[in-house]
Amino acid sequence: MASISEERKEEIRAKLILIEQDIINDLIKEIKDPDPVITVRERTGLANAIAYHVACLSKLLGKEKEERPKEEDLATWLSSLPKKYRVRLERIWKRLAGG
Repeated sequence: MASISEERKEEIRAKLILIEQDIINDLIKEIKDPDPVITVRERTGLANAIAYHVACLSKLLGKEKEERPKEEDLATWLSSLPKKYRVRLERIWKRLAGG
């Protein structure tokens, strides 16, 4: 079995991060849709799906920066991320906050 290079692993991880972000964005659009056909049970399912994918995204982003100090606050952690990830996360959080 062939070993995957570190460069290839990082490339795959970056693609997975983008996929997770797209899924989260689609789910947020779906849950914010004022369509009355969507039941409370379906909205709850969408909220659970968002939570699942945010957790997956968190794990993927955590692998990039494994040696984070525990006392570090969110703003410091965000500033340490590459800009393209930071901007996308900020957009997602604004949408979740209703802004």
